[in-house]
Amino acid sequence: MTYRGAVLPCATPIDEGSALVFAERFQQEPITEIKFYGRPDCSPEQIKEWEEAGYIPIDIGPEVSNVKSASEAVAAGRFGFNEDNRTPGENRVLDLLARNNATGYLGHFHMNMAELVRASYEFSGREHLEVINRLKDVICVFIDTEDRKADNAPYGRSDSDLQQELPDLLEATRKCQFGPLTLGRYLRDLWRFDRPVEEIREKVGFWLHTWERLREETDRARQEWPQVEKIEFTVSEIITGIAIETSSRLVSKVGAMTVGVLINRNPVTGQTVVKTKRLNLETLSQELNRLEPGRWYYHKNSGHLINGGPMHPEVEPTGLAIRQLVDLVKQFPPK
Repeated sequence: MTYRGAVLPCATPIDEGSALVFAERFQQEPITEIKFYGRPDCSPEQIKEWEEAGYIPIDIGPEVSNVKSASEAVAAGRFGFNEDNRTPGENRVLDLLARNNATGYLGHFHMNMAELVRASYEFSGREHLEVINRLKDVICVFIDTEDRKADNAPYGRSDSDLQQELPDLLEATRKCQFGPLTLGRYLRDLWRFDRPVEEIREKVGFWLHTWERLREETDRARQEWPQVEKIEFTVSEIITGIAIETSSRLVSKVGAMTVGVLINRNPVTGQTVVKTKRLNLETLSQELNRLEPGRWYYHKNSGHLINGGPMHPEVEPTGLAIRQLVDLVKQFPPK
């Protein structure tokens, strides 16, 4: 089947955005229409309705829980392209996305695209579709570079000339060390493929501006964290926790680095997240879904229990008070 459109989660992350690239590559036709869906679950009837209308649902519905990545689900599950009949570049991207989903692997790299995509929705002021299209270009260029390397094919320009032509961008991305799916690697890939200098400046400049805003907002979050009102609690001899209310993802991120469990309620939306450092929240997940069916999504790899959020804004906010959630975390502790 050839799809003319796709249904994506809101604030589409790197994996789901990359899945669009694989859908287009394997059907050899562009996807020209995008819809956003604000829940992690939907009925089989809704899936069927989308597909009959020519839309491929990505990371939505029951099929998403048992795959390494949304991109793998599209490549292998939807189109039947497995490792043996994919290009080296395609396999490289799929491996990186799977590792990132399992361990946060891309987070080890400076200016990694997983973080830059997330920050772009918050700080760039651009439409989500523009961010997704820019991400698609990063992925396509990376795949083509890896494929050319595997074939020992020459590039359009040598790396030695990059320092002379774009020294400021090279210096700004130096800490990337050309790591996979980083801004520095994107700069070099564009250069190698002989893209015009002004085009490179514009494309890299978009992400660089986002990075600068992210750095500013992260510094602000670190300064705000000591003043945030906190409910401190103890889960076990080795696990401590804090419960807070903030609408800032970055303040929440700063706080999560200081304890074993962080509960954050967004005072604007009422939606809430329970964050751990990749601990097992299975029993707590079961209890929360017993109390509030359909409101909590358990992201096992990250050790997070998520009630709504940027990807799923249509999920009904929890009716549990923040102190009730603290008590539940104590009663059903992470392992």
